[in-house]
Amino acid sequence: MSNKLNVGVLFRNNEEFVNPFFFFLRKSTIMNLRMIVVDNGSTDKTADEIQKHIKKDDVFIRSVSNVGIAGGRNLILEAMKKHDNGYTDLLLFDSDVFIVRQDSINRMYDMFSLDNRCGMVFGTVRSFQSFSLSAVGICFCLIRKEVFELQGGFDPQFKMFYDDTDFVHQMETRGKYKVSVCEKAMAVHMWGSTIFKGSEGGKIREEALLHDRLCYEKKWNCKLEKVT
Repeated sequence: MSNKLNVGVLFRNNEEFVNPFFFFLRKSTIMNLRMIVVDNGSTDKTADEIQKHIKKDDVFIRSVSNVGIAGGRNLILEAMKKHDNGYTDLLLFDSDVFIVRQDSINRMYDMFSLDNRCGMVFGTVRSFQSFSLSAVGICFCLIRKEVFELQGGFDPQFKMFYDDTDFVHQMETRGKYKVSVCEKAMAVHMWGSTIFKGSEGGKIREEALLHDRLCYEKKWNCKLEKVT
């Protein structure tokens, strides 16, 4: 892979994951990475830990408040445009996703070469609690630069959920690009590591999930199954 690649990641109040995230990413068998890291209004030492890993060409954005997941991802996209410098597509991570197969990024990028209609490639993520449980999602996803140029960013009305589902739906509705899955790109995901923090974590999750589900149903005039 000869292109320079943007790697976007959003942190919020999870200082304990900063070092392992960068450790596993830097072990990946790919060079030419430019990090775009957003600290989304953290109140702990997350920002201090991030700064230890920022290199010359990287971009570090420290938001003074929590702008939500969609809003934070949009900060990453704005930085991509502002600091182009020859970098192209975006590998989007959640901060609690750790690559366990070193050639994962190369394998994801190969799928762009094989199919020019491939606009997004999902890696396979497995639960840390149950490694046999696997899923795919935008928490570990490679996205063509042209997809963002075609449809813009993420809808900020979504707080924690469905912004990624909405983004994929928009892309597939336009019909120019499609989603693929790279089963050999493997990572571990610490699901809910930020959402469930504190005694109010469960309540916050339920309220955000209901809000975002209703927003999605209204936007796309559909009815979703209730997620628990």
